[in-house]
Amino acid sequence: MFTTSIKKETILNAISQEEIFKRYCPNFKKINIKFSSEIRNDPKPSCVIAPYNGVLWYKDFGDTNSKAMDCFSYISYKYNISYYKALRLVAGDFFIDTEVLKNPKLNRNNSTKYTKVETSYEFKIRKYSIIDKEYWGDKYGFTPETLKHFNIFPVKSITIKKSDKQPFTIAPKRGYVYIISKEYSIYKFLILDDNYPLKWFGNSGITSKDGHVFYEGYEQLPNKGDLLIITKSLKDAGVLYTLGYISFSPNSESVILDDDIVSDLKNRFNRIILFYDNDSPGIKGSTKNSKHHKLEQIFIPIEYNIKDISDFREKYGELKSKELMIDLIKNASYA
Repeated sequence: MFTTSIKKETILNAISQEEIFKRYCPNFKKINIKFSSEIRNDPKPSCVIAPYNGVLWYKDFGDTNSKAMDCFSYISYKYNISYYKALRLVAGDFFIDTEVLKNPKLNRNNSTKYTKVETSYEFKIRKYSIIDKEYWGDKYGFTPETLKHFNIFPVKSITIKKSDKQPFTIAPKRGYVYIISKEYSIYKFLILDDNYPLKWFGNSGITSKDGHVFYEGYEQLPNKGDLLIITKSLKDAGVLYTLGYISFSPNSESVILDDDIVSDLKNRFNRIILFYDNDSPGIKGSTKNSKHHKLEQIFIPIEYNIKDISDFREKYGELKSKELMIDLIKNASYA
């Protein structure tokens, strides 16, 4: 039985944060690699454990109610116990006895430090070709002008530079860069090539050091307008653009939209509607934003068994998509 106060700093001098996460979060295998939550149904891996300012943080991007948690907060949340009881549990499970806690000289591991890996990208743009039309044009109605409007460009190669590794270059047969902000060098890459394991990567989810929030398609918005639709992805925003609507998307459906940005948009547009996926994460994220910002929301009717406007446009075509949007907007409501 422990007779001394347990502090997280003392425990972390004996074992690493990564060791703790791996014991109590078995689906976690490697830092910065997504995995499925064991706390909820998560068929599409949406959790990640990543470093920031020397701490490993657990984040579930598929749960709108989830906050970033360090290893002890995660244990507290998972087992519904207090933070102090989480410390006691770790100390007991790792056999960190009272003598170790009292005497720093007995600590086994006091050198593990977690620093954020800095990543930058360089890419070479290629000309629009038939393989791009097959994906963007035939499926979703994008023209080369639509892609250019949203700063989406086909790429010949992408060089990835990480602060902890040697730079390496990939050359996908069909790959694209979304230039979210040229000023801040914020990019998102879409890889449609079976030779590469990742479909999406980039740094579009970050906030700049000066607090600038990056939303996809936000820089393309006009100064004023009648109707603005906030959707779940830049591809969906592009499809809506081809149907005659002004739209942009946040980096994730789970985020609460920035208060200052929404306030500014309400002054610029007469009406704003949320249009997220008709699935659990989309409905949760939309409902949360609808209540927080007092915004209307719409969803594709469940009878179509289609969650977003891109898939709807691909299956039913332009005309039926326009008819759907007119009907949805007419019947938009608040959460």
